Amino acid sequence: MYPLVWHWAGRALIYLILLLVPAFAIQWLVEQLPKNAQSTTAIVANVVALPLIYMAIYLGLRKIGARSQKFIYFVILLFIALGYAEGKRAFTTGQFQSWAGLVMSIFYVGAFSWIAFRGAKANRNDTIAAYDAAREEQISIQAEAILRAQQLQQQRTARGK
Repeated sequence: MYPLVWHWAGRALIYLILLLVPAFAIQWLVEQLPKNAQSTTAIVANVVALPLIYMAIYLGLRKIGARSQKFIYFVILLFIALGYAEGKRAFTTGQFQSWAGLVMSIFYVGAFSWIAFRGAKANRNDTIAAYDAAREEQISIQAEAILRAQQLQQQRTARGK
């Protein structure tokens, strides 16, 4: 048996890979474009495509039944870190691009936090539904056992007469 920390570390490593691979893939794709299209494409890719890819990964993880709630928390942490870096740069240099990055980071933190809240609520509802189903199954089993015991009792009393 391996320690639980290894399990958590393995899961964190998988989520980190799922976070970094799309970012590096987008960066690589942008670098393959002509120089005059790189800056515009990089902005569009990082502002639109990357969050959509993260959302698709999250939905894919949920669809296959993985415990994907931690992944969305990692995405939120990523955008908090990016927002902090953009905010620090915006307050230092005052560049419009940094201010825009800060606003977009705040927007994405809010949007992914809402998604995380909805996911946690769905997980809670799934847990309650599974508990209720198991409880109903136990009640059904007990009811069948009681009915069977009553039938056996009736058969015994019928034989005894």
